[in-house]
Amino acid sequence: MLSIPAAAAGAVFASLIAGTVSLIGLIISKEQKISEFRQNWIDELRNDIANLIARINSLHGSSRVPWKDVKDAWADTKDDLLGLNDVTGKIRLRLNPEEHTSKRILDTIEEIEAFFFRNGNGGSVGDPSALNVLQKRLVVETNAVLKAEWKRVKSGEPIYRIARLSALAVISSIVACSIAVLGYTTLVSGSYLFSR
Repeated sequence: MLSIPAAAAGAVFASLIAGTVSLIGLIISKEQKISEFRQNWIDELRNDIANLIARINSLHGSSRVPWKDVKDAWADTKDDLLGLNDVTGKIRLRLNPEEHTSKRILDTIEEIEAFFFRNGNGGSVGDPSALNVLQKRLVVETNAVLKAEWKRVKSGEPIYRIARLSALAVISSIVACSIAVLGYTTLVSGSYLFSR
């Protein structure tokens, strides 16, 4: 029968432990980075929605002022219209239209755009209370998405949770094996650590 020296078996065991710990560390590091990206996504979406609401309110306020002609209307609303287009584009690219909660936000944004452009020229707009209802709905829908994403960031990515449990299992196994080896060695040698 082939016998492996204790020192060689110990070295192999130590290298397996080191490799496992390194792999788990790598997974945890990668998943932590994903969580950072997800947190950044949350912050950016929150900023984009706030910017959208600010543009909406500014456009609605501008629409209540009578203009002499289209040129004056464009001069007064150009920055907000361009900003509205920019921020809605960012939001559309940030959200997944296949997800139910994201789709609700996108649908509300389309309703807000229709509120301003139902005449085709962006001239007259609808009732301010209707716009207020749309804005409140947008905030509620966005909060639902942000809350779900925050829960995911807080608990960690699924692979991170698995790696964390694996690390706990490896550490527990190492402690258990160490106790077993120490106990066996103590029994075989007849020496006790806590003898009088």
